[in-house]
Amino acid sequence: MRYVIRSGRRSCEQFGGSDLASSAIILAIILAGSWAGPAAAQGQPPPPPVFDCVTSVIGFDPGTSVPQGTPLVVTWAAYSSGVITDAHLQWRRSTDTEWTAGPSRTTSNTFEDTIATGAYTPGTILIVQSIEYSTTGACLSAEHQITITQPLPSCEAEILDAPTTVPEYDDAAVQWRAMANASFTARLKFRVGSGDPQTAVTRTGGPGSETYNDQVPTGTLAAGTVVYVWVEVVSQSGNCSSPSDAIGVVERSSYCSIQDISAPVSAEVDASVDVTYTVKAYRQTAVGLLYRLSDEVQETELLPKHIVPQGTTQQFTDSVPTTGYDVGATLLIYARGDAIDQTFCESTVKSVTLRAAGTDLLGDLDGDGEATVGDAIKILRIAVGLDPYNPLADVNQSGEVDVGDAIKLLRAAVGLDPWPIQ
Repeated sequence: MRYVIRSGRRSCEQFGGSDLASSAIILAIILAGSWAGPAAAQGQPPPPPVFDCVTSVIGFDPGTSVPQGTPLVVTWAAYSSGVITDAHLQWRRSTDTEWTAGPSRTTSNTFEDTIATGAYTPGTILIVQSIEYSTTGACLSAEHQITITQPLPSCEAEILDAPTTVPEYDDAAVQWRAMANASFTARLKFRVGSGDPQTAVTRTGGPGSETYNDQVPTGTLAAGTVVYVWVEVVSQSGNCSSPSDAIGVVERSSYCSIQDISAPVSAEVDASVDVTYTVKAYRQTAVGLLYRLSDEVQETELLPKHIVPQGTTQQFTDSVPTTGYDVGATLLIYARGDAIDQTFCESTVKSVTLRAAGTDLLGDLDGDGEATVGDAIKILRIAVGLDPYNPLADVNQSGEVDVGDAIKLLRAAVGLDPWPIQ
């Protein structure tokens, strides 16, 4: 039951339930507009219900505990169908009897007030509530307890994670933290060797602690260079900096990398198979495909090679011929790049099983040579009659297309069953 203060000959309504329920009532009333007064005209919506007095504490920032010195922001609300003469937030220590009053309000609305916590020692419990007086009555919200905890340090700066070495042409990824019990400006700083300090990035935050992930620009530095990184924080509560961490720039084991190579798992003999791959060249690189049968050692190199300029990333699609191979044979295909300094890079190896020309794969409804979720969806559409019958959808060769065919195809798609399906 909400507290009730009797004023003159009238008393406010006694509302049961929590402040949350009262808050919902207040917000609904305020959003609906001001009280419409006596009965509305015929054919018009009826006026909102009349409440003598409602006040409620809605929430706290940063929460029900707050470090000493950190402002406590309280959101609260007041409503009356009469004229509010005074509504305000009030608070006291749990050991005190006298209240401290916040600014007075005289309208029905939601409000924010800030309680300074610097004068309260850690361990203090504050009692917070709102109170309202109006021409229709007076009322109090429920009491809320806020615990004052140990103050935040005035300032902290820290490198949380930084590599001890970074390869040439790569920037260094650094995780770092800044903290102050006031608003702050924080900078991730670096110095190349004995050179002048530079700023990698500037961040703002606080009060409180913030963690960031940023890059230090080491990608243009030569191998053997040492870079020092640290954090500086400036705030009204104080300034601080972290110790520096050293990052060494080292030579790359390879000056190219090959990513995202893809090829179908099956292809027809006497045709070709398309292979797509992406190359990143830290130095100029010549790249191309190599392939061989799985039971042979000798490789064939697909010519001509592609030239990838230093500092660029390019994608290629090349066709490997399947002419002259037996049905059922397996081709192993991979990409290789040779940088001008004689280092090289290789992709993962793709296996392609060769099938007879003019044959299609069971379940491969989109014709890409692979088992995919898209194929399973097409099978299900046929099973429920949304799409016309396709004999390739009868994966289990039962004579009809049903959910079992889609399941069998999906098992192959995720590697639980072999593909192609025999």
